Amino acid sequence: MRIIVIGGGAAGMSAAARAKRTNPSADVVVYEEGRFLTFGLCGIPYFISDEVKTIDHLVALSDEQIKKKGIEFHRYHRVIEIKPHRKHVVVRDTKERETRIEHFDRLVVASGAETVKISNIQGENIFYLRTLEDAQNLKDFVKLNSPRNAVVVGGGYIGMEMADAFNTIGMNVTLIEKLPQILPQFDRDMAENARKKLKEVGITVRTGETVQGIDGKTLYTDKGRIDFDLALVSIGIKPRTELVQSARIETGSTGGIKVDSRMKTNQFSIYAAGDCIQVKHIVSGRDVYIPLGTTANKTGKVAGDNAAGGELVFSGISGTGIFRTRWFDMAVTGLTETQADLLGIKVKSVTISSLNKAHYMPESDKIVVKVVFKENGELVGAQLMGRGVERVNIFATAIKGKMNLIDMAGIDLAYSPPFAPVWDPVLIAVNQALKEVK
Repeated sequence: MRIIVIGGGAAGMSAAARAKRTNPSADVVVYEEGRFLTFGLCGIPYFISDEVKTIDHLVALSDEQIKKKGIEFHRYHRVIEIKPHRKHVVVRDTKERETRIEHFDRLVVASGAETVKISNIQGENIFYLRTLEDAQNLKDFVKLNSPRNAVVVGGGYIGMEMADAFNTIGMNVTLIEKLPQILPQFDRDMAENARKKLKEVGITVRTGETVQGIDGKTLYTDKGRIDFDLALVSIGIKPRTELVQSARIETGSTGGIKVDSRMKTNQFSIYAAGDCIQVKHIVSGRDVYIPLGTTANKTGKVAGDNAAGGELVFSGISGTGIFRTRWFDMAVTGLTETQADLLGIKVKSVTISSLNKAHYMPESDKIVVKVVFKENGELVGAQLMGRGVERVNIFATAIKGKMNLIDMAGIDLAYSPPFAPVWDPVLIAVNQALKEVK
């Protein structure tokens, strides 16, 4: 059996490794159009802020380790066409500029995503981040030019992390978001708390403002102008599907490739995984496009297993996300109040403020927990801000296990002063929410 994988990122390499493990006799071949394989894009902000010293540290496996797994790989090779019924792909070697046909028995599409760009925003001091090459170019620019003033366009996870990174290395930072709030993944009250924190540390946040263009080192919006030395645009990503559309592989309402629970597409023998697909949200029951590294690895594993003859199933996601800054962390899982309202789901919420450790511990700090739930006590989602927000995983586990608030109130959570108060913030929030349950 010959299994071809398109893309050498998290999903593609997870698929390749799992396929080889499931069927050791299979020939597994990966085609990657760039330089890096098994790369971790989530580490880019920490590379920019110098916490991660070299770009190679963001690569999970060396060439030797990949070869040891029995995987054949080709860098700088772009798949330019898929022929499902002929079971072959057309591959272009971008260095040698040669094109050839490669046959497959099973195909895994892990083509990833591409950045959403602003057509009138371009220049040598304008950056987008989607590859490790992008990160290295940005790092080289900072080292060579020592920029003082940075503009970050987009107030999502990456925008927040990059604003933090630029601030960490001494730049003055302005964050612009066209929506009424930063962090659209969170409810407005939680996002407003984040905005206040950013203001306290000297980061300027401008919401409800749309970028219109640049002239040299001046950026113009519908509300004024900003002078800058460096600009990072991070207004989102979209699935790369041009390759599959020409192959009549179906895409869904989100724009991502449609797959079933085994990552199969509508085309026989073709699977897909990672940032190019849409997945099922286990709370709303709807198809969503929430590209995260965790989902890429999991769906890649499922696609590779089934392409090689296995029977793995992917049950969906609850949209769990988390990010860190020097001043606060935030995390979310499930649905927010805003999202639930848009879906017509009637919910309530409670928000509590507590300490993340015993009050007498030196690093004790405030943590805010918001719980979103139905009147019958069904857990819908949670949002956290402060230090210790990895507690979101308790809520994510409860959602996956279909636990209600009463079930959660009985969880035996660990206690020791360096880790939590006697009453963990999660339990305080849950018990507060129970007062609202009918």
